[in-house]
Amino acid sequence: AFSATTAMWLGTWLLVPGCAGACAVYFMEMCVLSVRMDGNETVERQSSTNASRSNNGHEPDSELATPLLQADSTANASPSTTEIQHGNRIPSFSKGFWLVCISSALSCSCVTVWNNVAAGILLERDYLQPALPSCQIPHPDQCTLGTLQPDPSFNKPFNAANNDHSCPFVLPTSLNVTRLGQKGKQQSFAIQNLSRLDVDCSDRFWADGCTKDYCHTLKDASEKAGAVMSIPFVLLAVLPPFLDRVIAQIGRRVTISAICSAVLFLVHICLALTSISPIVLLVAQGLAAATYVTAIGPIASMVVPREGPGTAFGVMLSLQNFLYAIFPLVVGVIHELSRDRFIPNVEIFFSFCGFLGTLAGIMLYCDDLLNGGECNRPIG
Repeated sequence: AFSATTAMWLGTWLLVPGCAGACAVYFMEMCVLSVRMDGNETVERQSSTNASRSNNGHEPDSELATPLLQADSTANASPSTTEIQHGNRIPSFSKGFWLVCISSALSCSCVTVWNNVAAGILLERDYLQPALPSCQIPHPDQCTLGTLQPDPSFNKPFNAANNDHSCPFVLPTSLNVTRLGQKGKQQSFAIQNLSRLDVDCSDRFWADGCTKDYCHTLKDASEKAGAVMSIPFVLLAVLPPFLDRVIAQIGRRVTISAICSAVLFLVHICLALTSISPIVLLVAQGLAAATYVTAIGPIASMVVPREGPGTAFGVMLSLQNFLYAIFPLVVGVIHELSRDRFIPNVEIFFSFCGFLGTLAGIMLYCDDLLNGGECNRPIG
């Protein structure tokens, strides 16, 4: 079962590499700037020497003429430019850059963070739905199938409404079982108000001894959910090289990225409130995610300031990993407050992230339009 502790550790391990990478990029950029500053100081010394020779009536050598021109161009640079080059660049980043950061972090979270709990969502929504209230077992305080209950017909589930055996599984409502465990030790299982969270199918008591039918159904459902939840990542691995050619020809990258964020929003709304096939919805999610990452990449390179690309991409990476660390904790809290259920509240949270990503995409479109629409033009 999904727990807040698991989400916390997962978020921590996602955050640490991202922060370490951002710090490494920033450190390397500072080293490069330090080398450039040393080179400029050398040019200034050569220029001063050349100027003193000129004042004494000596003509500058051709080898020193070029450094003198470089020194003049450096001297003519505006103070604001010099301040940006040697100071903190983060305040100088454009609004378009921050909108790309917010849009990419939120939209990618709708796929990456969602995948952490996708198995539980798909099991609850489609592949292992709770039994109907009319589904019952003749002996609700005894095991259903296994070594402790070898007779399949003794406690077989039935549908009281239709008077048939159409129910796939029904768990006992309570248990009080004592068995001889490993090394001759007695193990007692006394549980009142038994639920699916109490059944651990990795324990042989449940898997082979008491609820073999449920654990077999859970295994089949988990395999189906695993196959379906891999659809978006298969599309993400295959489609971007082909989509890149198309988007480069037609342009409209900002428009396409905003539409993809809207599709992610609709996918999660449908997962929360409808019974549409998860295969259809996850194909739509994969197509939207693959198209989004293909479109947003060139936009990020266009809005990143030329004075500090390393810092800019480091900030973007840190923001994404920060959300990847925080959102699992938020999902864990929502899951617990919803009485250990994912549907609909967890999916509504992801749809809200998709909505904010769409809003950031619309604002990015307006900002690009005011600046000449450079990000929406075709490449090549």
